[in-house]
Amino acid sequence: MLLADLIASYVIVIVAFGQLLALVGIPVIAVLLAAGISSIAKLITGGWHVAGAVIVTLLLAVLGGYGLLDGNLGLQLSPAGLHLALIGLCALTFGLFLGPIPMRVLGALAMVGAIVLMALQPTSQQRAEAAAQAAVEQRQAEALDAFLKQAAFPEVTDLTDWTNARIWAGVFQSTTWLVSSTGAVVVVGIQAPGDQAKIANGACYFIQRPGEEPAGVDVYPDWCLRTDTGLARSDDTGFFFVQDDRFIIVNPGTDQDVQLLGTGHPATAEDIAALMPSLREMTRDEVDRVVVPIFQGDNTPPIDHPEL
Repeated sequence: MLLADLIASYVIVIVAFGQLLALVGIPVIAVLLAAGISSIAKLITGGWHVAGAVIVTLLLAVLGGYGLLDGNLGLQLSPAGLHLALIGLCALTFGLFLGPIPMRVLGALAMVGAIVLMALQPTSQQRAEAAAQAAVEQRQAEALDAFLKQAAFPEVTDLTDWTNARIWAGVFQSTTWLVSSTGAVVVVGIQAPGDQAKIANGACYFIQRPGEEPAGVDVYPDWCLRTDTGLARSDDTGFFFVQDDRFIIVNPGTDQDVQLLGTGHPATAEDIAALMPSLREMTRDEVDRVVVPIFQGDNTPPIDHPEL
């Protein structure tokens, strides 16, 4: 039966390459297998047991064909364990047609076992879904590893008159929306890794307001000033600087941010000045408790009112 399985696999490979006449080999193999089983039975038991040989052959052919079409059984005995299990159960099924009662019971159980074995194998759709889910989980695991390694953790505050209204964390960046007791909204963005040497006039973009003149080549616009740590708006309402190898961007919330939060108003320079000294990076314990359980890379959903 093992030899017939192997030869049938090669025949199917030949058919796959366009040699359709090779399909004739399948019934020939089935006839030879039944004849071989019957001949062995004659030598051992003295009887041909032709009906049993034919039924066992058909059982192997039907279940093997089902497994092949559904993708559970590959060609050339792949996976070997499933091929061998199916062949073994089909071989034991021949006992159903022999004399002793225990042998017949074992044969009946083997036949049921062979059918159940193939029925319990996952379908091609289930395997595809499982593979897709495994790929998603792998990508998420890699994204989480990169996030924790780069430490693009959100900035938060512990001031009693400010609230960490919303946070969002991606692989290499994060954002925090903060609201004061008077309704001032500040948005703090993080990008990691950040390098002081990479701060140039082009980074003015991060604190630019609509309608303002953009920075030119090697030119800082009047509203964007170079500082010892990075860049700042001339009216002190926006900052871009490096801290602990992370770019930190501080801006007043826009009308869109206010609408997103459902409350507040854009912060003033005074609001931002009061908040900035208290900003701190979320601790690893806070990240593990609040962010990691729902982290999905850049598709991570925002967290409203995180419990820090």
